Amino acid sequence: MAHDQYAIQAFEAEAVDYLLKPFDEQRFAHAVQRAKGKILPDMALRFGGGRRRTDAQPHPAQERFVVKSEGRILFFTTDEIDWIEATSNYVQLYSNGKGHLVRHTMDEMEKKLNPAQFLRIHRSVIVNVKKIRGVQPCNSGEFIVTLVSGKELPSSRGYRENLGSLLKSAL
Repeated sequence: MAHDQYAIQAFEAEAVDYLLKPFDEQRFAHAVQRAKGKILPDMALRFGGGRRRTDAQPHPAQERFVVKSEGRILFFTTDEIDWIEATSNYVQLYSNGKGHLVRHTMDEMEKKLNPAQFLRIHRSVIVNVKKIRGVQPCNSGEFIVTLVSGKELPSSRGYRENLGSLLKSAL
């Protein structure tokens, strides 16, 4: 199909719907309803004083990520992710020491991940807790987080609290 590349881009951008021409009025109305269903709860949260409606459920953590890399489409489970690092308005998702560019911001990625499995340890680093080998204190409340692979990642003072539960269990 000639439009496959656009469907993939829509999927990567987390499109709510995808219309192909020609489409009828009923199909268009359905797409608009789906978009409203996605946008309106987010607007209520954003402009409603930060409170979520009581009937709204939090989004479940994403278990798989789709990454376009070297002309291929790759699928990663969260267990395969070692760490995530900011790169401008994108992120690099690292698995087995290799980085893959993903069209998300750090904040977007943090919201998609299970907080029991992933910790933000720096404004530009999120780490998979299962991949941490050790934590070494540095000066002024900062830490170096060492992964099983040997990779060392910085943890800043501002995110020290996120490491708290991990460190408490070791004491």
